Amino acid sequence: MRLIGTLSLPVLAWAAIGSGLAQSYYEGTYTLALIDSTGVPHFLPGLVEGEGSALNDMTITLMPNKRFVGRVIVVYTDSGSVTDTISVRGSWYVRRYVLTLDYDWTHARWRSAGHEHQAGHMGKSGFTLSAFAGFGHSYFGGRVTLAFRRV
Repeated sequence: MRLIGTLSLPVLAWAAIGSGLAQSYYEGTYTLALIDSTGVPHFLPGLVEGEGSALNDMTITLMPNKRFVGRVIVVYTDSGSVTDTISVRGSWYVRRYVLTLDYDWTHARWRSAGHEHQAGHMGKSGFTLSAFAGFGHSYFGGRVTLAFRRV
């Protein structure tokens, strides 16, 4: 083990990641892999049989300078089906393995928008959130864990 001053290289690397200095390590594209233990797409039935909504995709790209973009693709079905995309833009950072997102989302078809602040656990291959872009407790009807994996 090589020493620099009084700290070893592994200790310096751990300190850099733990303090948020190595944000570029986390940059990349992540996609929703699981909702709790259920795969994606995830169908939520409506009041009438055959109607409901299907959450088909959530993608988040963590970019340099602590910026990110994302999208949510959901299909709504009643007498027919329509596919909608929700756009997301915001900022991110990781500190002590906690990913923090601060963002705005827009839904063009419904002319709706929102601002959210979410925090989740960051691991080596992905992260978890409890909600994203309006899809959380109220949409799923209870607490869920959204598991994103690096692609």
